[in-house]
Amino acid sequence: MKLKICYLLLLFIFTSKTIAQVGIATTDPKAQLDIRSSNQSTPTNTDGILIPKVDAFPTINPTVNQDGMLIYLRVAASFSSVLRQPGFYYWQNSSSSWIGFQSNTTSDWSLTGNSGTNPSTNFLGTTDNINIVFKRNNRRAAFIGDGTFDLTTFNYNNGNTSFGDNSLVNPTVNFSAQTGVRNSAFGTNALPKLTSGRRNVALGDSSLYENTTGSENTAVGVGALYSNTISSGNTAIGRNALTTFNGTSTANIGNTAIGFASLRKTTTGIRNSSIGYNSMLENLTGENNVAIGFESLKNSVGNGNVGIGYQSGLSETGSNKLYIENSNANANAALIYGEFDNNIVRINGTLQISNPSSSPGYALPNVRGSANQVLRTDGAGATIWTNVSTLETDPEVSSTVNNSVPKWNGTTLVDGIISDNGVNVGIGTTPSVGNKLDVAGNTKTTNFQMTTGANSNYILQSDAVGNASWVQNPINTLSVVRVNISTPQILATSGWQKVTFDSELFDTNNEFNSTTNRFVATKAGYYRINASIHTNDQSNNQLYSVGIRVNGSFYQQTTANHFGKGPVDRNVNCIVNLSINDYVEVFVENWQIGVNIDNFVGKTVFEIEQIK
Repeated sequence: MKLKICYLLLLFIFTSKTIAQVGIATTDPKAQLDIRSSNQSTPTNTDGILIPKVDAFPTINPTVNQDGMLIYLRVAASFSSVLRQPGFYYWQNSSSSWIGFQSNTTSDWSLTGNSGTNPSTNFLGTTDNINIVFKRNNRRAAFIGDGTFDLTTFNYNNGNTSFGDNSLVNPTVNFSAQTGVRNSAFGTNALPKLTSGRRNVALGDSSLYENTTGSENTAVGVGALYSNTISSGNTAIGRNALTTFNGTSTANIGNTAIGFASLRKTTTGIRNSSIGYNSMLENLTGENNVAIGFESLKNSVGNGNVGIGYQSGLSETGSNKLYIENSNANANAALIYGEFDNNIVRINGTLQISNPSSSPGYALPNVRGSANQVLRTDGAGATIWTNVSTLETDPEVSSTVNNSVPKWNGTTLVDGIISDNGVNVGIGTTPSVGNKLDVAGNTKTTNFQMTTGANSNYILQSDAVGNASWVQNPINTLSVVRVNISTPQILATSGWQKVTFDSELFDTNNEFNSTTNRFVATKAGYYRINASIHTNDQSNNQLYSVGIRVNGSFYQQTTANHFGKGPVDRNVNCIVNLSINDYVEVFVENWQIGVNIDNFVGKTVFEIEQIK
């Protein structure tokens, strides 16, 4: 055995000096060192080279002289505080590191997937500050740049997803309180300022850039919902959609913008829905608007507007308007225009009911027609305004007299006895001027009605020329009055003086004035007047009188001398024709001292009775 070893050494020395190549198991080496297997097709289990095995990396690093030195690590070991898995390693002096090139599934990511990984130690990424590039066909397809966001600072199960430089940098996570959790940010500067908002989705450069505590917002596109800070429930899809929406109030909710620059200038509006390029572009604070279509409601600044179609309502600046149109037509030209606050809908075109080309469809005309025209169908779906005079006349009309109302005689319409001149009507006669109805002959009715002036219990009264009118029943309206004096009246000795009647027993129409002691008529008519006086006892032959004055003048009186001893009793009775506001008074004549008119209600009395 020793002889064999010596032989091999001599052979190695000899060949290396002569040809500078070494062959093991071959006499024809093809390289500096050429080691052949015992059988290339069916090798044995010893065909191979054993590299030095180690259980740990050297405590003292190799030098440049060992650059490229190869070892095999048998067990997991740390180098530079990084745990290295078993496998082949070579020394790279330029990086002062052991470089592994193992290919087993316990230390490399396989193209068909890995199993048995540990999330605390296994990861895809870098441990140094180097960007990661993904390529396809040798061209960069994806890039992960530097960012300050570090998921290791979050609680587990926070549900946040971040992808992009400076995206979702600063959430304050409190999973139990559901703050700062379940947010998704994709793109540079996506949701970089969020603190406690939840369930937000930001996709695109600077989307939801200013959002801090707003929740459940969705922003897709560069700058979408850029300025929103604390409001929730808004959706923006498209570049610069809702980009200036400041969302500084929790009440600024429910906006939906889909399309480039849709609702771009809106600042505090709520519950707006805008779909289309530049749709509702100029809206700042409007509420409850709906815009669908390119530049629909572009200049709208009001509330409650609806625009559907290309540039529909583009110039509208008011509120509560409806536009359905595929152009920037105004209210008088848009296909459909409406006003929600006034319950108005307008169609600026032809209105069709079903399809006019087949039954039962028809179309209405889009012009107003002329006065007194009627709408006529052609039976084929079209309708037109038509003058009545052009319509077909009825061949069964035989009436010929002007202003005569025709009557049917069983065969045709002939002249009747009713005449109608457009102002008055006559039956059996030509109507006269001023009378709506003239009847030649007797009339009979089972229920006569004359409504003008009719009141309950009124009666019909004729004037001197035959006109009738409703008047109150005299039984219910005639005046009836009876008055007395409340205290005895001491008479003077100067002749005629008024009796101070001041106590009413009844006064049906409130016509007696107890202050002036006179009756004042409120209706013209004939009145029966009766007056009596009764004095204290007298024992003289003096003259005593009682009289009726109308409007201050004596109308009738009774005069007589008193004889013997006893009271004086005088009475006067007459009928008077009074006009409205005429008045009646009672006077007494006395020349004797110590005469009093007593207040006995059955003897001293003033009565007025209207009899017609």
